[in-house]
Amino acid sequence: MATQQYLFVLFILLVSAASTNGVRWGALLNSWPPIIDSDAPKIQNLAKFAVSEYNEESGSSLKYYKVLGGGSQPLSNKGRRYKLEIKTIHYTSDQTLYDTFEAVVSVVCEDDDEYKNNCSREVISFDNVQ
Repeated sequence: MATQQYLFVLFILLVSAASTNGVRWGALLNSWPPIIDSDAPKIQNLAKFAVSEYNEESGSSLKYYKVLGGGSQPLSNKGRRYKLEIKTIHYTSDQTLYDTFEAVVSVVCEDDDEYKNNCSREVISFDNVQ
């Protein structure tokens, strides 16, 4: 009987440890390590692409202003997913409006080199954060 209680307690401890590690792994898998240089041409081009695609789909006339920050994640298919915080400008007849958007852009390259022109880009989401 004592052996069964010992095994039961051991089982509960193992399940608790596994679920705690699962939470940590889940957070790690969903994390977005920060982009070090948001002024890099590659990041600027992705942000401009996201704004352009949003304008095309929504009929808006937002102008790209700057990247405030962001992060990236590797994809399993020779690519990366970028989450960018983008500041935009919209001009009206009597005022200039600034908005901040969070864009998620997926970049997949044939040969794992994002600096060549053989990459496909797709805007996954483009949401106003204000």
